[in-house]
Amino acid sequence: MEDGHQERAYALTGAEALTYYEVADIFTSVLGKRVRYNPSLLKFVRQMLSKRLPIDFVLVMVAIYTTARLGLAGKITSDTEQLLNRSPLTIQQYVEDYRQFWL
Repeated sequence: MEDGHQERAYALTGAEALTYYEVADIFTSVLGKRVRYNPSLLKFVRQMLSKRLPIDFVLVMVAIYTTARLGLAGKITSDTEQLLNRSPLTIQQYVEDYRQFWL
């Protein structure tokens, strides 16, 4: 919202590149109940469309998923840290901080 960011693009990442399986393991550890990552792109699309989400939104989520699934989202940048003037939260810290919303 401040000046100096017009016409700029940032690659916002956390400080760690994790697989979906690793994220599920972190949720399991923090929440104390098993969270499994069981990928099925077709099932995901059907579920999102059944919730009446717009197809363009669902396709963007599919693209993000596919990018990560193909290993194209493993790059870590310092953009987030530079913009926030602090290190980004780890997924572990995020799940711990918002634990009550996941139970």
